[in-house]
Amino acid sequence: MSHTEQITGERRALVAGVERPQGSTAAADRQAQEVALHAASAGLLGVTARLARVHSALTDVQVGLGCWSLDALADQGA
Repeated sequence: MSHTEQITGERRALVAGVERPQGSTAAADRQAQEVALHAASAGLLGVTARLARVHSALTDVQVGLGCWSLDALADQGA
């Protein structure tokens, strides 16, 4: 196996390992938004504001995980 093939395999393994947390953060974000909607409709503005911070933090995590996508890794290798 060539060195390039080995690196490509390692990159694919990294991407596969990142896919699960990406899905988990997306699911957590959807749930936080749903709870925020219910809290807002119930007049619980403090809860809604804190869930907006949760949404922001989850978005930051998703952006950070996005740098491990196969496309991003390919761009770094170019």
